Amino acid sequence: MKDPEIEAVVDAILAHDPDGSGFARVLRQSHDQIFEGQHTGRYRWDQLYKTEKTHFGTIVEINLRRALPCLEDGQVLDFAVAGIEVDCKYSQTLHGWMIPPEAVGQLCLVVWSHDESSRWSAGVVRASPANLGAGANRD
Repeated sequence: MKDPEIEAVVDAILAHDPDGSGFARVLRQSHDQIFEGQHTGRYRWDQLYKTEKTHFGTIVEINLRRALPCLEDGQVLDFAVAGIEVDCKYSQTLHGWMIPPEAVGQLCLVVWSHDESSRWSAGVVRASPANLGAGANRD
């Protein structure tokens, strides 16, 4: 079944980044920003502290907002895209996004990247209860 809100959000994002190069650049810059190798001597995900890994999603969200003009500040969730509220979720594990209670039933921009293999993915999904797994915490 088609979801017109998903289609509107995807169309708006693709209008600004039709080939995904903007997403790829943001993810590369975000990894470089969190590693800060020239100052820390760290260049791999497994060298980061747990708190840095947790903070990475926020860095991705901020850098995406800067890079893609269609990602405006949301009133309730992270972004408003084409007038539609969208939560931004990053996971270091593919399909491992943690969806907070306020985003259930809402649209989520889900992002994953793996620096060592130079792979990434992004998508827009509706966080419906039927699509969510049982989490170990509130998310």
